[in-house]
Amino acid sequence: TVITGDLETSGNIRIDGKLIGNIRSKSKVSLGPGSRVEGMIQSMNAEIEGEVKGRLEIAEVLILKPTAVVHGDILTGKLIVETGA
Repeated sequence: TVITGDLETSGNIRIDGKLIGNIRSKSKVSLGPGSRVEGMIQSMNAEIEGEVKGRLEIAEVLILKPTAVVHGDILTGKLIVETGA
C-alpha cells in the first residue's frame, strides 16, 4: 500500500506500507519492518522497525528496532536503540 498525503490522528497508528507525507499523532506511531515513510513524524511515542526519511519529533520515548533505518534529524525525550538499528 502506498499513501500520498498527511495523516493526523489522536490515537495510535501503525504503518506497514509506504507513506509519502507527514504523520502527526497525539499517541503512538508504529512502523512495521517493511514500512517506509518519507516525511516528518510527530507523536508522543514511536516504535520504528522500517525506514524513515525525514525528521522525527517524539515527545516521550522513541524505540529504534534492529531493522530500523533513519535518514534525518531526531528530537526526542528518551531514545532506545536496539542492536543493529
